[in-house]
Amino acid sequence: MASAEARKCPNCGAAVARIDSRFCEFCGHELPRPTARPTVSPPSPYGDLEARFAALQQHADLQRLMMMAPRMAGIGCGMVFTIGFFILFVGASLFMFTVIGATGAPGFLRLVPLFFSVAGVTAAIAILRKMGNFSRAPLQREPALVAGERTEVSGGGRDSSSSTDYFITLEFPGGRRREYTTQGKVVGKVSEGDLGVAFLKGDFLLDFERLRV
Repeated sequence: MASAEARKCPNCGAAVARIDSRFCEFCGHELPRPTARPTVSPPSPYGDLEARFAALQQHADLQRLMMMAPRMAGIGCGMVFTIGFFILFVGASLFMFTVIGATGAPGFLRLVPLFFSVAGVTAAIAILRKMGNFSRAPLQREPALVAGERTEVSGGGRDSSSSTDYFITLEFPGGRRREYTTQGKVVGKVSEGDLGVAFLKGDFLLDFERLRV
């Protein structure tokens, strides 16, 4: 707010001693309320994004990148490996179910491998559905800014290894932001504030090509 020293009575011109005074102490005239100073937004840590996105649209290599298609071999191999693991898991569970039944063990023991078999089939169906959605999603190429990175580590213990999920937040022209799942190699090649072309497929960031702007 404006300081008390900067306020004066519009009727008699006397200085206002208190910032919260409603009436002049000398003539009793009602004082106008002090005007609030406009709030100044802090500068973006990534510079003038509007100007940077405008410069990106004029970059000589933008059209070439907008025609590229990133490699997806690593993603496909990972999905095939996951499906193969669940097939082996379900097969082993069914084999245990058969062996336990042949030994004449109590019936409740047979429920354990049966439960694992059902859980494995359910997980495999969910992964297949996700693979189908991924394969049907169109490949999109979008000018974007890397606005954030994070990782999530799950699992890990005495008898199991941990797994790491990678996420990148992108900002698009106009201020829209969205977080995408990605691979570790993509996270390793970009930094916050990088501007370039994002290669997207559904909610997955396949790759990001930086351009100096």
